[in-house]
Amino acid sequence: MDSYWDLSSHDCYLLADRGREPLLNLRASRFLRPYVPHMPVLQALQERRILADMTFAAERDLVYHLWWHPHNFGAHLEQNMSVLRRILDHFRIMRQRHGMKSMNMAELTSIKSNLPELQDHGDKQEDRLVGQTG
Repeated sequence: MDSYWDLSSHDCYLLADRGREPLLNLRASRFLRPYVPHMPVLQALQERRILADMTFAAERDLVYHLWWHPHNFGAHLEQNMSVLRRILDHFRIMRQRHGMKSMNMAELTSIKSNLPELQDHGDKQEDRLVGQTG
């Protein structure tokens, strides 16, 4: 239900709040569910929720991690790609207005690894392992 209505807040976060451990929990802010033909109202609510979350994160310089699997877009490809295009268009607006950036997990982890509070912790960047799931 939280994919469609704001039940648990925006689920955005400051990268500096993600902890000091070499393995980082870069949790998803939202899962982009694939198009379901018999639920058009819920699809519209999900899109509105994602765009609002992105705006919230961009205005506050927070991390917004939109999680999705391209293989979920195989059925109803046209509708799924249409939603993705609108999300990417909104991202472009957030980038222009607020400097929002797009990063993969390795890039985000690399930035986190170079934050001052980790350097004070005595960890060496080369000792860190970055795990990605796909």
